[in-house]
Amino acid sequence: MKKPRKILPVLAVLSVLALAAFRIYDDRPVFEGDTHKGPDRYALAFTQMNGEDSHDLALREGDTLRVEVTVDRGRVDLFVGLPGE
Repeated sequence: MKKPRKILPVLAVLSVLALAAFRIYDDRPVFEGDTHKGPDRYALAFTQMNGEDSHDLALREGDTLRVEVTVDRGRVDLFVGLPGE
């Protein structure tokens, strides 16, 4: 009966370590797609993304900014504006 008592704590510790490793692995940023950044263009097309990306465009007075967003499913947070606002 002593052997099963030694095995259970070891299995419990291994289970906790496996769960912690999975959580660390699962939380890392993932990006599958393409991004094109230039002085007058920013294009982002992806199939999977759980991180952040940004790009600054130098606009002058009279320039027009066109923003196009297409979402098939899932969640997208989009911010277009001045820094700090």
